[in-house]
Amino acid sequence: MLKNKLIPFIKNLFQTNEKATKSYWALSIFFAIAIAAPLFNILFEFKPGVKDFSDHIISNASLYGLDVSKRVSLFYRALMIIIISTFTFFAFVNKLTNKASEANEDILKAIYSISIIGIFSVLSGFLVINIDFSSYFLLLLAILLITEIKFKKLNQNVNLTVWPLLVAIPSALLFFTYFKKNNFFEWIKPEVSIKTHVLTIEPFLLAFLFFLIPFLFLFYFVAFRNKANPNALFKASIVLVSVPIVLSLLLELSNVVNLRFGYIFNSPLLLFTFLLLASFVIFYFLLKKYKNTTFTKAYFESYFLSILLIGLLVILAQPWRMISPENEFFETANHGLSIDHFFRYGSIPIIENFDAHMLHYQFFAFIYGFVNGYEPAATMLYANYFYVIEVLVLFFVFRKVFGKLNSFLLVLCLPILTVVLNEFTFSGLFILMLLKLINNKSTKNFYYFWIVAVFLCLYKLDIGYAAILSGLLTYVVLEYVIYNKITIKPLVKSGAIVGGVFLFIFCSICLLKGINPIFRLQEFLLAAKSDQNWGVTRMGNMNHFLFRIAYYIVPVITIITFISVIIKYVFNKDKQLEFFKNKQHLSAFAFFIFFVLFFFFNAQRGIVRHNFEYDNIKKIISTVPFALMMLMFVINKKNQLISALTILLFSFLILNASKPDFKNKHTTLFREAINSYSFHEKFLEAQRFDNTRVREAFDQSEIKMFKKLLDVVLLPEETYYDFSSKNFYHALTGRKNPSYVNQTPLMINGDKAQDIEIKKIKEANIPIILMPIKGIIWHAIDEVYTDFKYYKMSEYIYNNYTPLYRLPTFDVYVLKGKEKEYLSKIKAAGFLENKTNFTDFTFFNTNAISKNNIQVVTNPDKSITINTVGASPNFIGLLDYLKKQNQIKESNLPCKLGFSLQSFSQGNIKIYYKLTPEESFSENFVKEFPITNLENTEINLELPKTPIEIMVAVNTSGIVLKEFSITNGSQSEIKSPEKIDYFIGFVPKLWAEESEEIAFEKVDSLKEIAEETTASISVNKLNSYSQGCYAYLELDSESDSNGTIEIISNDNVKASYAFSIVPGKHSYAIRISNSYYWWNSSTLKINFRAEKVMKISKYSLILSDGSQQEMFKGNGITLTNLNDENWINGCSLQYNMILFDYSPKKEKILKEFKKIKLSNGSVLNITGFYVSGNYINVTISEKVSDFVSLIGYPNHIEFIK
Repeated sequence: MLKNKLIPFIKNLFQTNEKATKSYWALSIFFAIAIAAPLFNILFEFKPGVKDFSDHIISNASLYGLDVSKRVSLFYRALMIIIISTFTFFAFVNKLTNKASEANEDILKAIYSISIIGIFSVLSGFLVINIDFSSYFLLLLAILLITEIKFKKLNQNVNLTVWPLLVAIPSALLFFTYFKKNNFFEWIKPEVSIKTHVLTIEPFLLAFLFFLIPFLFLFYFVAFRNKANPNALFKASIVLVSVPIVLSLLLELSNVVNLRFGYIFNSPLLLFTFLLLASFVIFYFLLKKYKNTTFTKAYFESYFLSILLIGLLVILAQPWRMISPENEFFETANHGLSIDHFFRYGSIPIIENFDAHMLHYQFFAFIYGFVNGYEPAATMLYANYFYVIEVLVLFFVFRKVFGKLNSFLLVLCLPILTVVLNEFTFSGLFILMLLKLINNKSTKNFYYFWIVAVFLCLYKLDIGYAAILSGLLTYVVLEYVIYNKITIKPLVKSGAIVGGVFLFIFCSICLLKGINPIFRLQEFLLAAKSDQNWGVTRMGNMNHFLFRIAYYIVPVITIITFISVIIKYVFNKDKQLEFFKNKQHLSAFAFFIFFVLFFFFNAQRGIVRHNFEYDNIKKIISTVPFALMMLMFVINKKNQLISALTILLFSFLILNASKPDFKNKHTTLFREAINSYSFHEKFLEAQRFDNTRVREAFDQSEIKMFKKLLDVVLLPEETYYDFSSKNFYHALTGRKNPSYVNQTPLMINGDKAQDIEIKKIKEANIPIILMPIKGIIWHAIDEVYTDFKYYKMSEYIYNNYTPLYRLPTFDVYVLKGKEKEYLSKIKAAGFLENKTNFTDFTFFNTNAISKNNIQVVTNPDKSITINTVGASPNFIGLLDYLKKQNQIKESNLPCKLGFSLQSFSQGNIKIYYKLTPEESFSENFVKEFPITNLENTEINLELPKTPIEIMVAVNTSGIVLKEFSITNGSQSEIKSPEKIDYFIGFVPKLWAEESEEIAFEKVDSLKEIAEETTASISVNKLNSYSQGCYAYLELDSESDSNGTIEIISNDNVKASYAFSIVPGKHSYAIRISNSYYWWNSSTLKINFRAEKVMKISKYSLILSDGSQQEMFKGNGITLTNLNDENWINGCSLQYNMILFDYSPKKEKILKEFKKIKLSNGSVLNITGFYVSGNYINVTISEKVSDFVSLIGYPNHIEFIK
């Protein structure tokens, strides 16, 4: 009996209109997981306690008081709650709407689509561990549609039913803004928690939904009254959703007025209220005006949604009142110099300067400059407006396939949209134009097609290049499948005309500016190919599953799918006529073809540099997710939306899996807009800008000092050249960049481009060049030093310029003919040395100095004896004490710290330093000074400015500190730049064997093959010529090895070039003339050193034109040039032992000869020798320390029997 009644009852509960089944189940699932999501998201954070331990089951869970069985039970309960909620809600909705018996198909489709989007919004929330309020906004929309099915008040018109909620957004935003401004949200807890567990939802954003409710009822009433003519209602209400756009622009206008006229507007809330009230009045009159007018246009889909979206986006992109610029001057220069030079000098971007990102960042920067007036660091305040355009392009692409309302909700409410919303999105503009052309092949559209192509190239050259190639091939495919022919003539004609017009404009402006257009085009192409400069070897962990997916599986699957689609829909197009008649299918097909081709043409970006080594697979995958989403609408007839969003979800997982913590990784555009910090900032009290919108956010002392130095030595019209990559300093100091490329030297590409730069420097007679300092950022890029990378330029600079002044991050070089003049100017301006000495150290026995494992004894002359008594002996506080006593002052001039001391034993002194308060003492900021003698020792530490503090580590048994000095403006080492240790890998082999250098053919072979580990050549006068020079070797090696070429001046290695040696007989060419010491040393020796014995058949120093060369004539026998805590000039400090570089020849001599004759006639007796790696250790009977000056390197040694 019960069975007979219960089963029919249950069947009746879940029996519904067949068309409503999918919609209702989708909505029920969405409702259940949306309600459960905040709690379900933290399910496993709960730790149910153990209540029964009678069985004494001891596990890791027991250690922490967790009842693991209850945790499992909790999981199943949560799932059951979701399942029960799903069935309950389905039964309720089914009953409420009378089994959807009178529901129309459109409203059911809308419920299904919104529910699917909502489900994926919640699923995305599980990933990013935050359930966005947008999910509940979608749920509210779906409930509105269910209500309409029940009550049928709005003719089951989908657009009319959702309109009240959408049009209420600006009104609710006013209330939300008011409450936020007045801190009413402080009443609401910033987080909802159960016990100590925080739910992953933001209560104050849910408040926005509650603000929507009253306006929802108001506009629902209006919709009901105007349901007979919904188009009139939609058109009239455009004024309501335009309020955010107008408000945003007026708020920014208030910033402009503040900047230009000093007027402060502090009534933004009143303005918002006025605009909203005015829009209501206008809406009322428009509604009356349109009441009896019939409109054929779909205003809701064509205008209302777009304008509402734009309004939310401009709020999201609202410019800040002020900008805090970053302490970065290389990337900023890319666009910054183009903008600066346009406003200062009228320079035309692309024609007079080259930005590697083209006009991407420049469009809105120009608008900012025209509206606000130019200010170097402020122009990026409008940069986010391009993001608005990118989102709109995505929206219009989606509209072609997903439908207009679905696209609006997808763009607004999915937190994982970044998969398809990125730098590649803008390419969609081209395919949109292509579809318009395919549908209407008017002459005008052909021209628009090419204008958009040019625009994309101006926007970003790499995007434009890939888009044009992809677009042209897509055009061919679409023409063939739709019209069975390919219309080429109008395409080529319009392309030629548009290209010709732009080329004419380019040439005309070049000629007006006095520029050779052909030469400038050559420069442009060289600069455009400079991505080769940024190529890297490393691709990341190639065994990582993401690497295999991104570089193998995804490309292969994409290409296979592409071929399959081409075969099915192109080669068998006659069977697909109905398919191509459907506009949605045609658009999806076109998007799929275009985005796959774009991926193909853009793939090199993810290989050359932006690869998995940098946790980046977006560049290689690029538009594949977009393409695969569109594929779902091509191959699927059912569940297209689910399939497409599944692709999106898994693409998000793949693209972000390199950093698996997804918490708050992304959010929705809706949330970003409603909670826009830059927008809500405008409702806080404004302050006078005082003619600037730039906030000083970092130490600008170097910039100010450099500007002052330039103003002292240069005329107003003179400028400098930047070889140190501080390129934006041109803008900040008001000096014009003399180069075409904005980022010198790293955007210079190859020998030809270097020749162009050198010619410009010569012609402009540039008096000053900035040079990099070793260890400072941009001195090297990707393990390649810039002065080696751009060897021609560095040779020209070091030959014709000389160091003048050192600033914290670069050296200032001056033309040699102007050195005396400029030195006298900067000396008169107070840029040079100011020395202070200290000899009274009695304060060391006070608490002013922090002492660790040292004992301090004050001597009668006020010097101090420091004895070390434990591990890590050091003292801190010297500078802090002297500053507090006003004996030294902070200075941003270069600084030299000097210590005069006497050590009790050999060892070293380490000085750690902090240049900023944020830094800490570390091995990154330390200099070590070896102590090799027990007499008076002078230690000098050169720093770019006065340090905040130093820590002195005493690694000897003790010292006597006699004097300390600090010299501001110190330039004592400016003529002695740091030693450069180049690693140049396989470049010498490539240079010698794979490049066409005539000079190498002139290198003579040695008369006798030398088997050595070292070989030296004296330079003589080769460095007096204005040409570059090579060290050229022909080596025969038995195995892989490494070699080094050293530039030695006054017995000190000034530069070294380590390179790779491969097995067999090969040639190696090392360009040795790119260093400072090559051009600025009177006596030089070039030393070749190898890890293993090499058969040397050629070794010469040869000028680049081959006109002069110095050959290797054999080694004189000397000790090895080894100096450390155990050796001095190849002589042991502890034993009666000397050290030679190994060679078979020396080993043979030592077997035959047992005595060494010195230059003064003294004879030393050899007691034995042994080979140790690349060295020969020789023991002698005499005391070595007595003969260091006679036998130590570089003294020549004679062996006798």
